[in-house]
Amino acid sequence: MGAIVTATSRNTDEPQFLLLRKAAYSGGLDFKHNWKNRKYFIGGNAISSHVLGSRESITNTQREISHLFQRADADYISVDKSRTSLTGTGGKIEAGKASEGHWRYNATLTWPSPELELNDIGFCVRGMKSSRFFM
Repeated sequence: MGAIVTATSRNTDEPQFLLLRKAAYSGGLDFKHNWKNRKYFIGGNAISSHVLGSRESITNTQREISHLFQRADADYISVDKSRTSLTGTGGKIEAGKASEGHWRYNATLTWPSPELELNDIGFCVRGMKSSRFFM
């Protein structure tokens, strides 16, 4: 099992910094369990993020390529120009057979919410669209 919590805060009082997010917080938990001499495994993680900023910075965040709140196929979400924060969650559950024999297999369920923002703080080992994302 593991855990991480990260935070960043910026002084955005100057006009040239209005497009930057003022603060970002993220946290995550992960686990992995093996049995039968590491033949089988189950693992997963849960992550969350919270970013704060001016209306302009949060509007820009909603329109970024990693979120695309304005896209035509997303009838469940839209750009809200009055927002000053975003809170998102995500996670992954994975189980499978990792050794012995001719066959290896696994199944993975991954879910990021549209508001999950890890670009300010934290990191993605692989993109959010892949089956493996981490804090």
